[in-house]
Amino acid sequence: LEEGEHDALGAIFGELEIHNKDAGQFFTPSGVTDLMASLVTDFDMMVDAIHAKGYVTVQEPAVGAGAHIISMAKHMRKMGFNYQRQMHCIAIDIDSRCVHMAYLQFSLLGIPAIIYQGNTLSMEMRGVWYTPQHIMGGWRYKLNKSKESQPETISPELAAEILQI
Repeated sequence: LEEGEHDALGAIFGELEIHNKDAGQFFTPSGVTDLMASLVTDFDMMVDAIHAKGYVTVQEPAVGAGAHIISMAKHMRKMGFNYQRQMHCIAIDIDSRCVHMAYLQFSLLGIPAIIYQGNTLSMEMRGVWYTPQHIMGGWRYKLNKSKESQPETISPELAAEILQI
């Protein structure tokens, strides 16, 4: 991780073949996650979103070891943004090993995140972990402040715009 953002633990986990194939567990290679991050981010949209509230949020419903979020952080850095201050992540995984791998990698990379162990489909959560950057960066306050400033209902157009970010 010292030489650059990448999913070191997910790669090891996959190489050792200790993932749960029967449960459909699959660790996406970093080349694929890097491509996906570059396809879903638009510089102008990022500038607008960061200008509007100071940061962007990303969510990962099956975080695994965190490859998609790590690629997003790497892509933001390449575009000139500081992901440690301008990106917040909420991630979920059903497997406790994955939650711990994502927590460890996000913590080492300084990614502000809340990581839940739970089922994304049923929304049953069994545990929650806050990365040090989430705590030290005051993200609890920032996220609550953002919720307070949002209207109770939003138009379909605004909802579509938010989902694209």
